[in-house]
Amino acid sequence: MYAAPRSVRHRLLDVRFLWIAFLGAQVLLTLINIYGTKVNPIGDIKNVYIEWARQALSGNFPGVTVDFVYPVFAMAPVLLAAIFGLGRYIQMWFVMAVLLNCIGMAILLRDEEPFSRDRRIMAGWVWTLLTYFLGPIALSRIDSITVPMAVVAVVWLSTRPRTASALLALATWIKIWPVAVITIALVSTTWRKTVFTVGAVVSAILVGASAIFGGFRPVLSFVTQQTGRSIQIESTYAVLYNWGAVLRVPGFRSYYNRQILTVEVAGPGVNFWAAASTPIQALAAFFVVGITLLIVRQRRPDILAQLLPLATLGLVLALIVFNKVGSPQFMCWLVAPLLLGVLMRTDDWFPIMFVCAGATLLTQQIYPYFYSSFFPASAWLVFLQSAKMVLLLIAFCMVSVRLVRLYRSGVQPATAVVESSPAAGRSAAVEG
Repeated sequence: MYAAPRSVRHRLLDVRFLWIAFLGAQVLLTLINIYGTKVNPIGDIKNVYIEWARQALSGNFPGVTVDFVYPVFAMAPVLLAAIFGLGRYIQMWFVMAVLLNCIGMAILLRDEEPFSRDRRIMAGWVWTLLTYFLGPIALSRIDSITVPMAVVAVVWLSTRPRTASALLALATWIKIWPVAVITIALVSTTWRKTVFTVGAVVSAILVGASAIFGGFRPVLSFVTQQTGRSIQIESTYAVLYNWGAVLRVPGFRSYYNRQILTVEVAGPGVNFWAAASTPIQALAAFFVVGITLLIVRQRRPDILAQLLPLATLGLVLALIVFNKVGSPQFMCWLVAPLLLGVLMRTDDWFPIMFVCAGATLLTQQIYPYFYSSFFPASAWLVFLQSAKMVLLLIAFCMVSVRLVRLYRSGVQPATAVVESSPAAGRSAAVEG
């Protein structure tokens, strides 16, 4: 195996060098977002988020007094960016996003049990590279706010389970995807009671406080707000329709849905796939959770170090790959599960990580740089989209095969239960 020169290894393990690279990514992407007028990556901030803030400040609070597309705590960062007025909203959004990322990186790099210093630095480099690969959307979406929260949560899950559980619960009430981390923690770790209790308390406070001022309907409206939407142009299901548009097949086209401010596809069978996407996604999620439960029942400490990262990444991939929306910012969801695998030294993790990283790099090319080539559909752009979806499907299959092999490798169920102490380290204690 090729070994990096000593000077290179020394530089890569230098925390100062890592911080320079990480801060460089934050500054570069902030500048692209604010001044990249040709690619306009901040459309959601200046056209959507700022309007939500204005609406809330005028008394019509999304998720409290009026229906809202996201969970109600998503309004926290939306309003926080308006702390110095709407005139500086865009700038303050990026100050907030960069500050949260820096806090997350600082916590990740703290030399604490159960993860070694080298593993933390390696995870820091992975986060840095993924930030460069994701491009502007790494900072310019609500999803961006949940990334450092989830990173800190997976770092603290074994040593500060209450704080980690609270962070995951709050992140879920910003954007629903961290429920994947919560679900796997509930079914596979000895911290399940803490995760459930803290999550329930946080949810009860948010729902109760919102219901007092506006009733239960607005705070729960995000559950049904997107059920009736069609297939978004960036999703897996849209690839066939985009190729139909490229080949000028009659009926295959894209259009702008002004009601939800997004581009969707049209063509034969589109309504069927829009309706079928939810049960397909549910089946993929049930598979990951089901095989995880079967492995947990075997109570085999020798493989439990592999389970938490694999199952978490598998469930997150299920939420991305089989989603009829497929927005580019969904790729931010991969960061925390990928870092978890690095920290826990999951076997053969880097091939999976490289496939996911390739998909994130393609995402940046699709959005924002060549996104306008969807109108009309360009063969080159649809090829990039197809390659991205193939990589994501490969990653999901790789994780699924690994999970099945973990299950099949269990000949006799073990009787010992590994405790969730720092001494358990990378084994991520699992209990049947």
